[in-house]
Amino acid sequence: MSHLHRHNSPALLGRWHFRYAPAVLLWGVIALGPIVVLIFDLVLSSFNTTDLQVSVFSLRSTLLLLKSVMIAGSVSICAMVFAITLVRITQEANFRFIRRLLWLSLALLLVPPYIHATAWMTFGDKIVAGLGGIGLQIRGLSNVAGVIWIQIMAFFPLSLAFAIAAYRMTDQHQIDAARVFSPDWAVFRSIELPQILPAASIGAAVVFIMSITDFSVPSLMLVEVYALEAFVEYSVASNSLSSFIIALPLLVIGVVIILVMIAPLKKLGISTIFSQPHPARLHRPKLSTLYILGILACVFCVLQFMVPIIMLTVDAFPVSDLLVIIGNNTEVIFNSVASAAIAAAVSVLLAAGLLPMLKTWQMLPLVLIPLAVPASLIGIGLIRLWTLPGLDLFYNTAAMPILAPTARFSPVAILALYIQSRRYDPILTDVALQFRGNGPAVWFRVLLPLWLPGFAIGFFAVFGLALSELTANLLVSAPGQQMLTVKIFSLLHYGASQQVAILCLLVLAMSMMSMGAVFIAALTMKKLSRG
Repeated sequence: MSHLHRHNSPALLGRWHFRYAPAVLLWGVIALGPIVVLIFDLVLSSFNTTDLQVSVFSLRSTLLLLKSVMIAGSVSICAMVFAITLVRITQEANFRFIRRLLWLSLALLLVPPYIHATAWMTFGDKIVAGLGGIGLQIRGLSNVAGVIWIQIMAFFPLSLAFAIAAYRMTDQHQIDAARVFSPDWAVFRSIELPQILPAASIGAAVVFIMSITDFSVPSLMLVEVYALEAFVEYSVASNSLSSFIIALPLLVIGVVIILVMIAPLKKLGISTIFSQPHPARLHRPKLSTLYILGILACVFCVLQFMVPIIMLTVDAFPVSDLLVIIGNNTEVIFNSVASAAIAAAVSVLLAAGLLPMLKTWQMLPLVLIPLAVPASLIGIGLIRLWTLPGLDLFYNTAAMPILAPTARFSPVAILALYIQSRRYDPILTDVALQFRGNGPAVWFRVLLPLWLPGFAIGFFAVFGLALSELTANLLVSAPGQQMLTVKIFSLLHYGASQQVAILCLLVLAMSMMSMGAVFIAALTMKKLSRG
């Protein structure tokens, strides 16, 4: 009997659930507790529908929400289109060298949006100044179009990752057979695209959620968006209930998208795990429209990678100030790295405890819900939860910047470990359980080595995301425990361009190193699944 079937038996499943109940309860408190406590406040309050109409359905709020939906929709669709065309064009034999460009963009997957904004603002200012010198006057990036462009650059690596996974799911034999009778463009439109869209649309949905809940880029571009409303409301009035009511539309939109994602996510996970690599493609005639789009996507990919690095490096000069600025911020850097590392470690440990709960896909919506919650609500909910009588032990301490990214990003570690658990040969665990039982020896000699790549992917992914977390840290950071992201975002509003550039380069370097570790762990996972 297979490993999956054994663990689906009622007795074993119940025993595993009971054994891991503390981990499940702890994750529920950390990840779901902030939202649950805000919901209870709403239910138990004297709130009425008139307040809802004033807070959410006013003309200004409605227009702002529609504007945010438009921005997020544009970002997600454009990023998906660029990702699909770029990956598609690299499948041609005479364009395989361009595949290396994909790794450049993927390396920026964990870089926070405000770093892209910082670099592109500098780049835009230089373009405006240069054109102004020859008599051409153009607007900079401080507008809606600038927000859309910068968020596309920031979230493009995520869409690219899903596009790569989507192409691994296509039926290559069907595509090759169709090309015998039809032009490449017709085959792409009629056969490839329908197979690609389910997986690629998951990436677009995730990008949509990240875009509509992010206010760091719009605030730097002086553009009002709905995500900023709840943060401003809490910053001004410290009223968690009204802030929750204002952010409720974003929460509802995010949860609906998560629920819609479940079916294609199941297909993506299974197909990607067990699909074999595509055979090498033969040289084929150049596509017309898709060929041109692919070239443009390649240029886009190079710009997306080079502009942040070049612009931040230029602003960081002179190099002699590098060590001085880093030395002056040693405590902030240490606080950020330590908090991110602890949050990542806690996340993967909780993921190991939650894994037995995910034997069926029905539990995935519950696990993924924290990804749909705006970061401002996570921060507000954490403050509300950990100021309750008897639970105020962690409030205003260094634990809060650890709890915030754990609440937001632990689902990433859970999914990484879940996918890894489905990749190894179930015979290994069956034999181990039969001869050694379910004791420590099985864990340390069998399960841990098999799960180690999943642990590594989850740890470094959460570490990079936690290191980049801004909104929740703005709310929960204790006095004297300022995080690096908070300091950078504050400096962005007060000048100090050299200091900002150096600190941004530091975050960018650490994010890229985290992504490099994820790549290595993913390659190890791939080798284990084939071996």
